[in-house]
Amino acid sequence: MFREEYLYPDFVPDKLLHREREIQEIIDAAGPLVHDKKPRNVFVFGKAGIGKTAVCLNIIKSFEIESLYVNCFSYRREASLFSEILRQMGIPTGVRGIPKDELVVMFLEQAKDRKLFIVLDEIDALEDRDALYSLSRASNLIALVLISNNPMAMSKLDDRIQSSLQPRALEFRPYSVEQVFDILKNRADLVFRQYDETALKIAARLTFKHGSDIRYGLRLLLEAARRGGLEVEHIREEEKQPKRKLEGDYLKLFELIKNKEQISSGELLAAYQTAGGELAERTVRKYLDQLIVWGYLKAKERSLGRGRTRIFSIKQT
Repeated sequence: MFREEYLYPDFVPDKLLHREREIQEIIDAAGPLVHDKKPRNVFVFGKAGIGKTAVCLNIIKSFEIESLYVNCFSYRREASLFSEILRQMGIPTGVRGIPKDELVVMFLEQAKDRKLFIVLDEIDALEDRDALYSLSRASNLIALVLISNNPMAMSKLDDRIQSSLQPRALEFRPYSVEQVFDILKNRADLVFRQYDETALKIAARLTFKHGSDIRYGLRLLLEAARRGGLEVEHIREEEKQPKRKLEGDYLKLFELIKNKEQISSGELLAAYQTAGGELAERTVRKYLDQLIVWGYLKAKERSLGRGRTRIFSIKQT
């Protein structure tokens, strides 16, 4: 028997390896709250699976300020977002549908006498961006952390919201292969009484090749454990699992990229929409990240003046 929950992506260890700098920067930005001073908002961005959400949840576990976490993918509209924030603050909103303006007023009233550290994950999913403006103007004692995979997410907000938020940008860079090994070893030590360290090194190298997405590495360890233990043969068996058959929008995106030597994320999105694709931009990015994890695509970042874009190409086997 083994404690497989330690290999689940949503498990947050008490200590996060190789994110000490990022943790400290967020704490430094929110820290003035402790002394009743105005904090600094933070915009956190970086590829999927490299610790953005885990870092914020880790901070929430020990931060002495009242802390809330909301994933905007589940609460896209302003009314549902403020209803969830109020719920976490212990303010019942009842079962009837309360108008969003009333919910905002309720929040503003409660926020006047509280210090809050609020983490909003997947901010790209927000359909009512005015919610960010309301949050930023509610009180001088609210620290906001906004999370996105997209480095350009803030630039899509109108000037009024950007000016009100004025967040500090904090990029999470992909882990090195050595750092991936350390992180996977930390989880393996929680799960296995003994294991083959060579197998762990192989898992780390494979994870690094998949964009340092720790979720991929955890899946390798989990499936190896279910096969009988963390051994080289079990990691190799998992590596050799046939690629899943693509269909639907996964196939549509793959075919669009296959027809090009390489294509930028903006060009790909435009081509996808022209071809009749109906997925939202944020969902398209998730599909592309999954195609990378499955080994169909590879991506590299390219600087474009003030921002960056991703360049996609087919991963040759």
